[in-house]
Amino acid sequence: MIELNELLTNDILKTFSSIFPSDASIAIADSDSYIYYKPSPFINLNIKPGDRVKKGSSTYQALRTGQKVFTFIDSSVFGISYYGLSVPVKSENIVNGCFTVIFPQKSNVTTPSFLTIKQ
Repeated sequence: MIELNELLTNDILKTFSSIFPSDASIAIADSDSYIYYKPSPFINLNIKPGDRVKKGSSTYQALRTGQKVFTFIDSSVFGISYYGLSVPVKSENIVNGCFTVIFPQKSNVTTPSFLTIKQ
């Protein structure tokens, strides 16, 4: 039997994933490791739950700065270049995790207007 929290989490992830283009992958991390990854048919960074967040990734940058990050990541991090849109998850102003949307390099991406990046 699926617990209510698990059911709600799965529904929230499916709904949230539908906001982004179908060529985007989704990754969720706690403070140092990935806990969820949904690859797209267009880009797969081969992240597995339990993998440590890699230094240089957009997830790493958002976790360390506590700020939203939208940046190009070259192939030195995952072996494939991508655009990352990472938003830290905070509780009482402490960064506890990160939600990342991964776009293929050839995608024509811009930051969604509802995710304005502060400089």
